[in-house]
Amino acid sequence: MLKVLINKLNNKFLKNLMEDIRFSNILQSAKGALINYKRSNSNLWVSSLCYFSILGLIPILAIIFSIGRWLNIDNYIIDNIIKNSPIDKYSLAFLIKTTQTLLDTTRNGVLAGFGFFFLGFSVLSLFSLIEKSFNSIWKIKTSKKFSKKVGDFLIIFTSFPLTLLSMNILDKKISLFYSFKILNFLAPYLALWAFFTIFYTVIPNIKIRLVDTILSGLFVSILLNQSNLILVKLQFIIQGYGRVYGSFSIILIFIIWLKIIWFIILLGAHFTYILQNKDFLKNIEGIKNINFSSKYQISILILKEFVVNFKNNEPPLTVREISEKTSFPMMITQDIIYLLKDMELISEISLENSQYESCYKISYNFSSLTLREVKNLLEKNGDTYNFSSDNEDIDFENLDQKIVDIL
Repeated sequence: MLKVLINKLNNKFLKNLMEDIRFSNILQSAKGALINYKRSNSNLWVSSLCYFSILGLIPILAIIFSIGRWLNIDNYIIDNIIKNSPIDKYSLAFLIKTTQTLLDTTRNGVLAGFGFFFLGFSVLSLFSLIEKSFNSIWKIKTSKKFSKKVGDFLIIFTSFPLTLLSMNILDKKISLFYSFKILNFLAPYLALWAFFTIFYTVIPNIKIRLVDTILSGLFVSILLNQSNLILVKLQFIIQGYGRVYGSFSIILIFIIWLKIIWFIILLGAHFTYILQNKDFLKNIEGIKNINFSSKYQISILILKEFVVNFKNNEPPLTVREISEKTSFPMMITQDIIYLLKDMELISEISLENSQYESCYKISYNFSSLTLREVKNLLEKNGDTYNFSSDNEDIDFENLDQKIVDIL
């Protein structure tokens, strides 16, 4: 029985993987990820994460080095950072020395307890911000419980050194028998692939298919490694302007580097989201390109589902469930639901048994609600623009009058 179940799961996994790795699907998903990135204003999250990363850089490195020391791979981690970072070796040496000094301070003396608290708080704050940025992509309103957040934080920060340790052991074992230069080339890709597969599985506050996180991990590992190569070349270009920027050129390189890293990481999250919801995201632009008549008709049909749901005394509905019931693309369904919520016709409810997705229920007295009221509310939705006094004499409700009559 167990063997049959495992075979079924393996077959389903392979089927999903073979379907997703088709070039056309990957290209379409990458395009959808870019569109969704712009649509969600994720650039604001990139700026916030970049700022918090600068503040938490030393604590993050301190925790990674601390775990590395415990696994006896701290030198291997330092070598990989120096090898793959576009920042010059003198600045890196300063960062590493500062980090090691902080570690020594937190281990000894009166400030040991405060030091560990500071390290944990700094990194946990950054981790919470990453979770919020991911929740905004999946439209999840509920954050993880503190205990789960700490547990996931430990998984992330132990998985990176463990991945490097595995690569180090594999490298040594193979080098005993073969001289594989290709492994040295692939090592950064494989390490980042493994890490980001775990990262995209753990961070979102919703269940993600393993197939989607594997593909996203590969997608991000390739982009990050290629961006590093570009930034190394950029470093030499900027250093040519040393007379203009002086020692500040390293700050410019570092900020650009962080911006690109967080852009790629969030783009990978959007890529995961698109892969996970590819069956529903037929219209990634949402209601942006549909006319008012279609918005009105879709609103009525979605409201109808909410009324049926209420009459049958069923649990609140998620965006995905409404999309399945109405067969409307999920992005369009989501935008219309936001409109109905703004119009106070439905209300948002958070339920844990809905995998932390936001749920919605009708909140208006639907027994007296007319189609005309819905249409009027849709027409008036949004901010009102106040015209100048010169236009007050125009009767905008008289739709039969000609334009020339109002001159």
